[in-house]
Amino acid sequence: MKISIHNLSAGYGDNTIIRSLFIDIPCGAFIAVVGHNGSGKSTFLNVLTNKIPFNGTVNYPSAKPSIAMLGQKNHINFSIPVKDLAVMGLFGQKKLFQPYSTAQLNLVMEVLEQNHIAHLAEKDFLTLSGGEQQLVWLSQMMLQNADIYLFDEPTQYLDIAHTHQIFQLMQSMVYGKQKTVICVTHHIHYLQNINGYLLNLSAKKPVLEAISEKSIHDTMEQLSHK
Repeated sequence: MKISIHNLSAGYGDNTIIRSLFIDIPCGAFIAVVGHNGSGKSTFLNVLTNKIPFNGTVNYPSAKPSIAMLGQKNHINFSIPVKDLAVMGLFGQKKLFQPYSTAQLNLVMEVLEQNHIAHLAEKDFLTLSGGEQQLVWLSQMMLQNADIYLFDEPTQYLDIAHTHQIFQLMQSMVYGKQKTVICVTHHIHYLQNINGYLLNLSAKKPVLEAISEKSIHDTMEQLSHK
């Protein structure tokens, strides 16, 4: 089971950013997508979510895989309890005006507990720290129970503790739920204890490499030079 990407080229207007990419992404794995600014990391996610036109082929194991994505910026400007924001991840699993069931509300609390933020369930989302807010968005995303999860710099503005926590939760999604997780990140050094693959879009011929001390070191060396 894999996502097969053959001869992929994509960009915006006349600006082609990704050129002739050939990779096979194993399902049920963690993929860290890295590269210089402008190398096509966010463009790659936009291709996978069919947000932009592209040339080449992207073939999924199933005809219509469910895909959930957490972008770089997720803001709301109104007060809402944490549990009420998280439960929106289940919106697609009920009829439009149907209330959430007791089982669904219990599931929300289970996910908040798993992510160590159940104690914040009744708190106003706007009063939380950046790291706590990101964990709420992650909880909402996990409740969608998608086949493929895409993250665009999910730890960009977080402290060390929350960054580690987010990466560990992504790992649990792979090894606990057999989900495919593709994460754009600049935090390569946080991948030391992660099982999965690196995809460096700044390489002349990007390929999937197993995450290891050597691949992390080599990638960081490559990215230290333009």
